[in-house]
Amino acid sequence: RWDLREMTSSEFALPPQRFFHSALVSPDGRWLASVEATTEVLPNGTNADEEVRLRELATGRVVFEATGYRSVPAVPVFSPDSSRFVIRSSTRENEAEMYMTATGERIGDPLRMDGYLSAASFSADGALLVTCDGTKRVRIWDGIDGAAIRHFYLDEDRKPLNCPLEGRNTDRISTVSLSEDGHTLMTGSQLDQTVRVWDVDT
Repeated sequence: RWDLREMTSSEFALPPQRFFHSALVSPDGRWLASVEATTEVLPNGTNADEEVRLRELATGRVVFEATGYRSVPAVPVFSPDSSRFVIRSSTRENEAEMYMTATGERIGDPLRMDGYLSAASFSADGALLVTCDGTKRVRIWDGIDGAAIRHFYLDEDRKPLNCPLEGRNTDRISTVSLSEDGHTLMTGSQLDQTVRVWDVDT
């Protein structure tokens, strides 16, 4: 870990034969979320024992961990104030879970979807959370307590806004972003390299 203001670094050791798949620092710079795996490779070509951990950067203390993933999970998504994060469930692929960052305590019930979580994002004020699953169903949740607000499916009947970034999003949605007022949604697909902008209310 580097302090870019002072150009000093600190480090903590992973257990033997483990490595980082990906990592993300929280917006306030206090927490490190990481996706880790063992160097053992299974017959299907994936790494054994995929895990997610959340550490306090100043001390390296682990405040949360989830184990048992059968495929590489996405790195957790933090709320803008870093007080909460969302992650795909390690036990049910069609669920996500919201947690308190400082304690690793789950908030409310699991966020149930039709397929595995493919993308998630908080609104700029943290009041709303948007998720998209493998079936391209978008769900909007209360960003504080995880209560479901509404959902809709990104199919051919729902027309995107007339936007120069418009594409087809024919493949899995890999990123979503919701405007602060909750009325405009952006979705992007890494596989077909397209972006769409949607009016959530129509």
